Amino acid sequence: MKRKLAFGLLWAMPLMLIWSVYTKTLYVNTRPQNPNPQEGRIYSLNVHGTTVYLTRAEEFSADWMFDIGLVVGIAGGLLLRRVEREKRGNPGQQK
Repeated sequence: MKRKLAFGLLWAMPLMLIWSVYTKTLYVNTRPQNPNPQEGRIYSLNVHGTTVYLTRAEEFSADWMFDIGLVVGIAGGLLLRRVEREKRGNPGQQK
């Protein structure tokens, strides 16, 4: 079960990283370049000199999904490493 979870986390990482890049590209091409507080578009996103304004949910998706993807991938790698060590009987550990 732990092994399946580790592989699931490892598969989620590139998907989350790709999602982050995709959303930033989408937002820079489709969102307004002026803030609009009535719509909640007050969070700026600057991509290669182009600044657009996002809502809070869009800003989370664009900025935090990359970081969360990295953490998920690292957690998956560490879990897989632990599972593999348990499978081999911990030859490198001293008790």
